[in-house]
Amino acid sequence: MEVYPLENQTNGVDKTEQTIRMIVEMNTRFSLGLFKQLHEESTATNIVICSFSISTALIILKNVDPDFKFNVTSDPLFPENLTVDELTDYYATLLYNLRHADTGDDLFIANSIWFNQQPDIPEKVTNDLKEYFNCEFTKIDFTQKGAADTINSWVRLKTQGRISDVVLAPLMPEMYSMMINALYFNGIWKYEFKETATKPGIFYSSDGRGKEVSMMNQSRGLRYFEDEDYQVVELPYGERGDFIMLIFLPSKQLGINGLLTRLCKGDYQALRSRLTYVNVSLTLPRFGARYQVALNPLLERMGIMSVPFFSSIMYKAVIDVNETSTVAAAVTYINRAKSFNLFVPMKVDRPFFFTIIDKLADLILFMGAINDLEG
Repeated sequence: MEVYPLENQTNGVDKTEQTIRMIVEMNTRFSLGLFKQLHEESTATNIVICSFSISTALIILKNVDPDFKFNVTSDPLFPENLTVDELTDYYATLLYNLRHADTGDDLFIANSIWFNQQPDIPEKVTNDLKEYFNCEFTKIDFTQKGAADTINSWVRLKTQGRISDVVLAPLMPEMYSMMINALYFNGIWKYEFKETATKPGIFYSSDGRGKEVSMMNQSRGLRYFEDEDYQVVELPYGERGDFIMLIFLPSKQLGINGLLTRLCKGDYQALRSRLTYVNVSLTLPRFGARYQVALNPLLERMGIMSVPFFSSIMYKAVIDVNETSTVAAAVTYINRAKSFNLFVPMKVDRPFFFTIIDKLADLILFMGAINDLEG
């Protein structure tokens, strides 16, 4: 397996970089399409997803089971002209660059395969997954009383205690393997919000109800864009700003569903070139969200894969944002059974959309929508 650090490549020339850019663009389309459907169909108030966790789990699954099929759609998740080995190499490159980003931020990605019988996997595949995907292989008796506790303890460890209890005892006796991807991110704001500037303010939920919450405030030069339909501001993490959060505030008329429609039609890809440094007076609530969902029905409708192959594809995520940092974690688990001088105001006091991005690869790690907050 070959891994190519992106900083050693020439923009627009290197074939490896071009292919990775294509994979990232396809992941962006998948992320936005998946999120749009979840937001339209979900009964949850707030949603957080890490589509990179989902796609990484699928890549590993394809390596360990050649019979697994994805891309059963006209808008595939992965480039169809690549072999499994080539696709794995490119994902290993993405993971390499994520792990080696010199940002001062804490990003940890772990994978595990649990099985009750030794899987028939070529030694080279096993070694590559261990080295490049930080993948652990563990034999376990799913029928034993402590099996669920063992798996939950691994998830709790890899997400720094942010996510636990992804499986409940007793596990299905028909289960013969489980694939888990865990991703943990702890980003320190490059420009922290002063706690003394945090004041009570009103946040208006999607149904128009006002609720008093803690509003963080800062005024400084930030990368920013606005048109008649939405405002966007970029908040960097770490000294270099290799990771960023984008906050999207749609107009009351557009709303989050309308915003997602625009982003899916190409606004998201074009947006990055429109951001320019502007003096921004930003008001942003402290916020947190917890979300979990069974992905089987949605992935099947999207044509990403043929889901009856699995017992379940589950996803769970958390995020907490305050004056100093953002902490986010996600787990995908698959069970198998048989410039201006004036400050531009941006007051985030109504439902908003956000993404957390690896700026070097332009890769979306997390995205979410906050429709309501606890008072």
